[in-house]
Amino acid sequence: MADITSLEIHVPDSLLEEVKIKLKYTRLDNGMADVEWNDLEIGHSSFKELVEYWRDEYNRRKYEKFLNTFSHFKIPIQVDGFESLDIHFIHHRASREDAITLLFLHGWPGSFLEATKILPLLTEPAKD
Repeated sequence: MADITSLEIHVPDSLLEEVKIKLKYTRLDNGMADVEWNDLEIGHSSFKELVEYWRDEYNRRKYEKFLNTFSHFKIPIQVDGFESLDIHFIHHRASREDAITLLFLHGWPGSFLEATKILPLLTEPAKD
């Protein structure tokens, strides 16, 4: 059986600085400023606002702190004919002893982030 190891999410400061630099030098074609794309794509003005938010306001460390309120683990899974895959998972216990065990799986291109809002709702009973 493979060893399960706990992990904490932490993006190195150097990587965060690199992202800020890239956002600082992002060039948006102002010739496209009046174009709003179809419903499946993001328009120029919305994209510009998103870049500015990530560059000037977004607090990555605050979000990391939130993510680390969950218990993160990884386990290497051996796949015949391939290298070992490190699979990330969250183990979040309910406060009730008689709670039903649930397994939440996400597909591609999803992520465990899809479950972070519902985990507390599923694991903490409503107050009567």
